[in-house]
Amino acid sequence: MLGVAHAEHSPELKCATDGGASACPEAWEARHMYIVEASPRRELISQALQGKTIIYMDSEMWFEPYIDEYDQKGQLWLNHIWWTTYRDRPVPDARVAIYPFKREFEVGAVSTDVQSGFATMCYLPGLQTPERECWYINMGAVDKEFFTTNAMVKAAP
Repeated sequence: MLGVAHAEHSPELKCATDGGASACPEAWEARHMYIVEASPRRELISQALQGKTIIYMDSEMWFEPYIDEYDQKGQLWLNHIWWTTYRDRPVPDARVAIYPFKREFEVGAVSTDVQSGFATMCYLPGLQTPERECWYINMGAVDKEFFTTNAMVKAAP
């Protein structure tokens, strides 16, 4: 059994104890997990960097909040963690992205190279983004133009 985070903040809060390399967990719930090991077929992919990948699959939401990747020597190499919340809106003050049911939203993710100590943290929504709701799934809130290269260039700071 591992825990699943029920994030109270969106975006997540930077964790001061690790210099902001991750988010500080807020509320954890013990959940049953399926643990799946995936190994590359060496006869098909001889250049695979990973020796194996361990996927921790939450048995209720069918989502993998943790993934561990091992190098070809069998040493832990990469760790991935996703912070999630379960509610009817991505952020507490949402005005558009409000769903008629509770659903899971990712509010943060971190990938850590445990061999080098390098970590990459992603906040959803971004810490500096003016558009905070950020999750418009099957809502018709954006049109096809939103997904063009020109739209991405215009949105960049």
